[in-house]
Amino acid sequence: MGLLFSDVGDDQQAALMQNMSVGMTWQFRYMRLRWLVISILCFFAGGLAASVIDYFVFNSTEYKGLFDLMISRWFD
Repeated sequence: MGLLFSDVGDDQQAALMQNMSVGMTWQFRYMRLRWLVISILCFFAGGLAASVIDYFVFNSTEYKGLFDLMISRWFD
């Protein structure tokens, strides 16, 4: 209720809110770190997949790579 008229219930509620905010802060930090790790892994996995597809397109067709295949399909 305020600084002058605080009672035990107000102190308990303030302590509970402090504990909840600390827990939520660590959860948000963990969530951000997890998102960062998953994003980096997906970035490298996508690059690896594109390079493998490019390699197979270059070796098995007459195109010079993945971009040459896409450009010739879209603009011819």
